[in-house]
Amino acid sequence: MTKLNVMIAAVGMCAALSGAAMAEGEGPFNTKQDVVNYWSGHSTGGAATQIFLDGAKIYDRTGFGPAFVQQYFSCGEYGIRTKCTGDWFSGFATVSDARAGISMGLSVYVDHVLKYRLDPYYWMDLKTCYGEMSYYGRVKYYVAEAVWDGFGPPFPGQQCFQ
Repeated sequence: MTKLNVMIAAVGMCAALSGAAMAEGEGPFNTKQDVVNYWSGHSTGGAATQIFLDGAKIYDRTGFGPAFVQQYFSCGEYGIRTKCTGDWFSGFATVSDARAGISMGLSVYVDHVLKYRLDPYYWMDLKTCYGEMSYYGRVKYYVAEAVWDGFGPPFPGQQCFQ
């Protein structure tokens, strides 16, 4: 094996290990301190690192290069995770995460504006929320302000966490 092949294999192995560490970091965690302990012991390759829980900064480590910013949400009985599934009362980093976490078949409004028209009798209205400042500006997340399953009144959802 040439030196170049060994170097390529080493870089590939580091990338694979880094990806595994990031996937492991998605949760579930039981407490905020568990999340802080995880990121205190895991490298982001020397990058500045900021970790947020429900929009609030819980961990900040200096570094260089593009900063690594990760959001977590309290997912009720499912623990603390980067993506909540099955919990209307958690937060979501993206609209896609909310759709996947609640149901892909419903119509989706964001701040009362229709974004995805699917089932007119089953919808959710997401509210855009802003948390504390990160290296890239205030972290943005979404909460389900109301969800309607087609029967009875809409379920009242969540308000912004901050």
